[in-house]
Amino acid sequence: MTTDFTQSSNPSPTMELLLRALQHEWPPTTVADMTALSPVAWVALVTEAQRQRVAALLAWHLRQQELIDQVPTQVHTQLVQAHQEIAVRNLVLYHHLGQLIRALEAQAIPTILLKGAYLAATVYEDMALRHMVDADLLVPESALDTAIEIVIALGYQPLTPLMPVHLYRTHAHHLPRFFKEGSLSVEIHWTITRPNQVYTIPMTDLWARAQPATVAGIEVSTLAPEDLLLHVCLHATYQHLLEQGVRFLCDIDAICRHFGSPSNGRPTLDWEKVVARAQAWNWARGVYLALHLAHDLLATPIPEHVLTKLQANMDTTQLPIELKSALASSHSVQARTYSRFFAKMWHEQGVRNKVRIVWQRLFLPRDQLATKHGIATTSPRLLWYYGVRVTDLLRRYGGTVLLSRQQRSVTNAGLQQKIQLTTWLES
Repeated sequence: MTTDFTQSSNPSPTMELLLRALQHEWPPTTVADMTALSPVAWVALVTEAQRQRVAALLAWHLRQQELIDQVPTQVHTQLVQAHQEIAVRNLVLYHHLGQLIRALEAQAIPTILLKGAYLAATVYEDMALRHMVDADLLVPESALDTAIEIVIALGYQPLTPLMPVHLYRTHAHHLPRFFKEGSLSVEIHWTITRPNQVYTIPMTDLWARAQPATVAGIEVSTLAPEDLLLHVCLHATYQHLLEQGVRFLCDIDAICRHFGSPSNGRPTLDWEKVVARAQAWNWARGVYLALHLAHDLLATPIPEHVLTKLQANMDTTQLPIELKSALASSHSVQARTYSRFFAKMWHEQGVRNKVRIVWQRLFLPRDQLATKHGIATTSPRLLWYYGVRVTDLLRRYGGTVLLSRQQRSVTNAGLQQKIQLTTWLES
């Protein structure tokens, strides 16, 4: 049996009910609790679902349970509107995504469709059930320069001025986001892991295992099911520290159910490969955490022996016990304000150690600062941008230093949780 480290702290009643409502199968207690909701409680539930970007998915589950007609009129309207808005947005996204992928293929640039754009049209029952902000495309590293030319030729513009590609390779795993008015925003990746991290992996094997697929009428390649699941776990834990809410749990649940058993020639999820790759890539902690939360909170069908193997020789007692509550508050401004750097500095013992961390963060290497602001490493403006950086960090974090004792206690708890989770994942 695995350690149930999530039982020590629970989310609010509204969040707890939302998690139960997002489960694929409802026990009689959930049906009874949902049926007994007051109009005020319904508003609170749907408001939380919208905040977590799962309102359309909640509506789908209500329809499956034949409860959608019992929802108060105001709330029913909100749910219908959420579904319609996502449907329209996703249709527009896939239209422009198809144009972009075909333009890349015309120049012999293979692509792998990542994350939401693949999940919405493939593993969910309806593409309008998965909210998407942008599309993520993976291209070979050698094709980045040509890919940039194609994206710009199609009318997309980078959010920040572009630098030579070799500068991004040192510090990032994707180019700056490109956007186009009335279209979509897109991130061009050449890898799925940031460089020089404990979880960094080469991409050769992922490309070799990529599989052809038709996504919303678009011929494209996708990650193998095991790699897809692992990537979702990586993104939620190592890269975002559970700060993106419960949607990743829904993604994991949908992946596990979609690839859980053979169907019409569909590949089946090989759990032994999931475990082996997670361990070989040094991802076992993040994968275990993500899968355990999905299993615990959404009753996702993950074999017990998989969690046991992932947890082998793993000390989960060092995990923050407030993980459920962290998911509930993940979309708050405060939860996303403080970087790992600030959390580490805040809890570092001794003034000298704090100063050392601050100094390293303020005075980034020249190439890293140049990349951040889209200027050449030889530009005299770099000195000015060091000043901008000092001002920006003071603006972002200066107020926290002056918090009242009560406010400081709340902030301290959140930062402590972040640093504990980071330390545990990277140990």
